[in-house]
Amino acid sequence: MPVVPVLNALASGLFGVAAFHLLALPLPWLLGPVTSCLIAALLGVPLGGVKPVNAAMRTVLGVAVGATLTPAVLATFPSMWPTLILMPVFILAIGVAGVPYFRRLCGYDFPTAYYAAMPGGLQDMVVFGEEAGGNVRALSLIHATRVLVIVVALPFLLKGIWDADLDRPPGVPLTTVPPSELALMVFVAGFGWWAARKVGLFGATILGPMILA
Repeated sequence: MPVVPVLNALASGLFGVAAFHLLALPLPWLLGPVTSCLIAALLGVPLGGVKPVNAAMRTVLGVAVGATLTPAVLATFPSMWPTLILMPVFILAIGVAGVPYFRRLCGYDFPTAYYAAMPGGLQDMVVFGEEAGGNVRALSLIHATRVLVIVVALPFLLKGIWDADLDRPPGVPLTTVPPSELALMVFVAGFGWWAARKVGLFGATILGPMILA
């Protein structure tokens, strides 16, 4: 495994965190690395990650997404029927417009064009696109740019217009979570990943833990 790209990525991420803290910008641990790594990638700096660590972090994402779909959330679905009906139409419209754009104007192959056009989490689309044979670097840059525009603009709007408090971290402190629940989440992440790989599930690192959670 090349060490220099990994060190470049870590250094870029830490620089982004420090810069956002210094400038008192919102969400420094999220937006700082996203911004600095995107700029570094656009400048041609070789960036890389440690695959086992990347995969392990994706299982955390899968557990986090799956655990939010509780019976209480499912009970609210009937009240959201207009949105639920429009979502497939919205995704279809994006696909019809986006896939030909990336195929014909940008010259990408179909897997890259498809996963570049589809809305979704950055990690999800990159993982699925990679497993489908797409261009990982192109997918990462496209979705990082999309996320950067949306996620960077939103905190500034929330802070500037509505004076929202963005210093409060989401969720609960780790120290308040019972050890039994932490152990259960670790088990769900590991076993869900393993089981999904065993059955050949696409995007096993995310979908396996998500389904099990």
